[in-house]
Amino acid sequence: MYCSLADLITTYDEKSLVLLTDVTNKPPTTVDVEKVDRAIADIDGEIDMHLHSRYTLPLVNVPPVLKKIACTLVYAALHTRVGAEHPAILAAEAQRKLLRGLARGELSLGLDSAGGVVPTNDIAQISEGRNDWGAKW
Repeated sequence: MYCSLADLITTYDEKSLVLLTDVTNKPPTTVDVEKVDRAIADIDGEIDMHLHSRYTLPLVNVPPVLKKIACTLVYAALHTRVGAEHPAILAAEAQRKLLRGLARGELSLGLDSAGGVVPTNDIAQISEGRNDWGAKW
C-alpha cells in the first residue's frame, strides 16, 4: 500500500474526505472508509503497473514522493462528479506524468531493483574555465 486513509487525512483535511465519500448521511458526517479503501486499491494497482518492470514489488521502502503521488491520485479518484479541468484531476495528471517517467527509466525512486535505498554520488563538480551562467566573473 502506497498510502493510507491517515495519509490522506494528513495531506488533505478530513472534512473534504467526508464531503467526497459520504453520500448516505445528509449532511455528510463520516468518511466512507470502504470507498476510500477501494480507491486506494485501484491506485495501488495503477502504480504497480508502472513500477513492476523496474522494481521488485511490493517495495520494502515506500519513498515519500511515491506516497505523495498515491495520495494525489486517490484524492482525484474520489472526485467522481467533476470535469477534467478540476484542480484535483489536473494534479493527478501531473503525478501520472511522473509515473510514466519512472516506468521509462527517465526518473528514479532512488531504490535498487529489490526496493532497497541506493546510495547517491551527489557531489559538486567545479571546473576551471567553465562559465555555465554566461556572466563574466
